[in-house]
Amino acid sequence: MLGNPLAYLFILAFVLLTGGYLFLLAGDGDAFFTRNIADLGLLHDVMPWALAFLLPLLAMNAWASERESGTEELLLTMPMSPLDAALGKYLAIVTYFTIALVCSAVRDLAVLEWLGDPDIGLLAANYVGWWLAGLAFAAFGLLASVLVTMPAIACVIGIGICALLLGLAMSVEWFDDFNRGVVALADVVVALSTALVGLAGAVLLISSRRWRPGNDAVIVGHVLSLVFICAIAVHVARSLDRWLPVDADVTEERLSSLSPHSERILSSLTQPVAIHAFISKELPASLSLKRQEIEDKLSALGRIGGDRVSIERHYPADPLDEQGALATRQYGIKPRDELVETESGREKDKIFLSAAVTSAGRTQLIEYFDPGLSVEYELVRAVRAVSAEKKRVLGIAMTDVEMMGGFDPMRGQSPSWQVIDEWKRQYDVREVNLDSPVSSEIEVLVVAQPSSLTEPQIANLHDHIWTGGPTLLMEDPAPMGPGPNLSRSQPKKAAGGGMFGAPPEGPKKGDLRPLL
Repeated sequence: MLGNPLAYLFILAFVLLTGGYLFLLAGDGDAFFTRNIADLGLLHDVMPWALAFLLPLLAMNAWASERESGTEELLLTMPMSPLDAALGKYLAIVTYFTIALVCSAVRDLAVLEWLGDPDIGLLAANYVGWWLAGLAFAAFGLLASVLVTMPAIACVIGIGICALLLGLAMSVEWFDDFNRGVVALADVVVALSTALVGLAGAVLLISSRRWRPGNDAVIVGHVLSLVFICAIAVHVARSLDRWLPVDADVTEERLSSLSPHSERILSSLTQPVAIHAFISKELPASLSLKRQEIEDKLSALGRIGGDRVSIERHYPADPLDEQGALATRQYGIKPRDELVETESGREKDKIFLSAAVTSAGRTQLIEYFDPGLSVEYELVRAVRAVSAEKKRVLGIAMTDVEMMGGFDPMRGQSPSWQVIDEWKRQYDVREVNLDSPVSSEIEVLVVAQPSSLTEPQIANLHDHIWTGGPTLLMEDPAPMGPGPNLSRSQPKKAAGGGMFGAPPEGPKKGDLRPLL
């Protein structure tokens, strides 16, 4: 069978067509280059269908040609079992198919290495998923070849069966893990179980050629064996992911995994959390990587969170469509203006790259996934914020460094620090006046530039630390701003900045040595 030149012609056509689609035909012909990502993302929807056609083409002559040429009887009288005959044919089909995938992988790797820096682990996971799918298609392609006498009819039947299998696989998102660079044990077992069912059906049909009247026990045994194999395969496929949720992120930067700390947060959830992600259908090329990161982390959250975390993805094409209205009206998310390339040049377009995280009536919004921040950090932070029964109390000590913002007659109103806005999303942030003892409600106290405190304030801070209060001291020995008074060697600034009759200098700064 491996000497059949027609099969190599199919392999050549497969390699040329999939490569041509990826690099030359996808989208408007330039989708691969406009995405600016060295991966196989454009093949994720196309390759499974290509395999659903290729495998029946490779398998159509496996057994049907034996019946057509009259050599089936010779095979059945040889000293080998039906299982041996079916396995031989099956392995020949898989060998052809593996050659096709190896040629395709070499082509993709060569081009991607030439154009960029591809993630080898991600490419390997993609091809492992396609190879496993091909194992199942090969088994049912062989089954179709055993069913009929004419190879052409076997090809048509095989394509129909493989298309049905592919539809089922896509309905349960079987390919998604492999597309993200994750090899899950459950997905591997599902593919092997499906291949086993197809191969068992082919063996049963071949065995039926030897059935004779009076061999009822043998016939019943063969049929029951097939039913038993199918039942076991279905049960294992449905239950393994729950029994043994083992998977491996093989990407070079573990793009589809979460950190151990994030996994601990998800495992400790007591309330169900829902994440509604809003990602515009059309994004600028500069945001392609960010979109992929968001998709990967959402899938990782859903996989690791299990029943505790539900993920809903929304892809609004416009702020006024149904998905866009859901974001703007129900959650108050506003799209951001971004420059996008159009036929008439660069124009502003409204882009959604946001998420709403809800739990037990609480909602945390991620207005926009900033390209400079980790998607995992933003999502897990929001999950922890909405799942907590009560926000923990974070105290910000009042010092000359006005982290919470303030008013200066010389510079006007100053906003709070950005880190304060970030902390407010997770904690109950309170301003603490050290002129009086620190309240026991403060779980963690942050003190910026403690050298600007007076002696009584340092005494209260000392008492808080001495009684075991967690405290973060941030001291800059040579501050560059916002004013020279922050330096430990300079006098404390006066209230009101020395204007309107206020003294030119404030109270004397205290001694920090008792704290050190």
